[in-house]
Amino acid sequence: MGGLTWPALAAWTEKACWRGASVILPVTEALGAIVAQSGAPWKRIAVTPNGVNSAIFFPRDSADAKTRLGLKDSL
Repeated sequence: MGGLTWPALAAWTEKACWRGASVILPVTEALGAIVAQSGAPWKRIAVTPNGVNSAIFFPRDSADAKTRLGLKDSL
């Protein structure tokens, strides 16, 4: 169980999609290199790392947030 039924078809389709895309957005340089190895030019690959700005998004007091949003008794 598990795995791909037709891995060769899946690999071919993936590479065809990468080669035909106008822009490819991998989340790491390593993934970008895999895409480039499939034939997609680096000029169409823009690495966009996962993550959040921790100066803006950080844990806050949930009770205070619920009160400010009018959800104190709802959740």
